[in-house]
Amino acid sequence: MFYLIEFLFFAIPLAAIAFFIVSLVLYCSARKQNKRQPGSVSAETMKLRKVLLIVSSVIVGVLLSMLIGLCALLYMAVAFM
Repeated sequence: MFYLIEFLFFAIPLAAIAFFIVSLVLYCSARKQNKRQPGSVSAETMKLRKVLLIVSSVIVGVLLSMLIGLCALLYMAVAFM
């Protein structure tokens, strides 16, 4: 049971970061492709990729802010010992 918790502890942030990177690459490549050949990527596809990029960036932002908050709490605990 402990291995499952440990796996989830590391897998969830890594999956969120991977989701963000994939979304960013897909959106940037579609934008670049649309810049070279206008209309090559449909508007619906661009909208979907933009929404996925926004969602993934919010998830990564929340996880990052939680990590920074945890580090700040640990530093304060050590500072006031």
